[in-house]
Amino acid sequence: MSVPSSPTQAPGEILSSPVTPPTRTVAIIKNHALNHRFDIELRISDAGFEIVKERQMEFDIETDPETLFELFGSDFESFAEGPVWVYVLERRRAVEVWHSLMGDPDPDVARKDTPNSIRALYGISAQQNAVMGSVDVQMAELQIQAIFASSPPFPTTELPDVGHPGYDHLPAGSLHSASSTQNAQSENGYAASSTAGTSVNGTRKPSFKARGLPPTHAAPDIVPRMTKAAALRVGIPVETPKRAPPSKERLAQTFANVPGHKRSETITVASTAPPRGRPAHDARGLAQAGNQT
Repeated sequence: MSVPSSPTQAPGEILSSPVTPPTRTVAIIKNHALNHRFDIELRISDAGFEIVKERQMEFDIETDPETLFELFGSDFESFAEGPVWVYVLERRRAVEVWHSLMGDPDPDVARKDTPNSIRALYGISAQQNAVMGSVDVQMAELQIQAIFASSPPFPTTELPDVGHPGYDHLPAGSLHSASSTQNAQSENGYAASSTAGTSVNGTRKPSFKARGLPPTHAAPDIVPRMTKAAALRVGIPVETPKRAPPSKERLAQTFANVPGHKRSETITVASTAPPRGRPAHDARGLAQAGNQT
């Protein structure tokens, strides 16, 4: 009797037991391989990974090289090339599967042993080998805490199966959608939230009771000020009060001592006063005066 063949295994993928809980790993695409980022992401998705978080980052290897060495090992020196793309990947046996997908650290060895691995396809040398990843699960969690300190990804949480008796009563710490919670609560006969104005009938289903309309529904309590321009735009006639013509006394007071109007007092101008002395004559003036005499 022939033994049934095992299911087809994708290149670089390790079959894992369904009992194993999902784990996370950090995957980094180095600077020289960023042009192939979308191709690498397709390989990541085909391997069954879920991209929990991703970010483009640039590391300063001169400020604190000791910390980078503790987190990434000697491979941190490749950060000097420029910005890199960092992923948080999740699946069962994430670290092992990602290492199998990357291939040997030396691209030449990877091309011989695993020609379809990422390093075999996009690696250049042992230093520029396209990608890098966490060595184990513990180091992966340390790297996630250090890289995504300001916005950490949600922790992994095991949810019960659909047919499990406790599926409708998920614990408070589990991550579930609001819609599933609302459906489960409506089946048990209580509302999703304690809202005033709801009651429970004999069938243990909440009956809807609408609230009364507020008094401002018919007439607003705040009326905007109607300007003349706004009234003219909506076609409301505006009555302009008639103004009485100003009196002569008011006009005289308004235009008193205003240039162009009659002044109430005289002003002495120095240029109109008669000269105090006789002007001095030059030779031409004296000759003209002699001819006149």
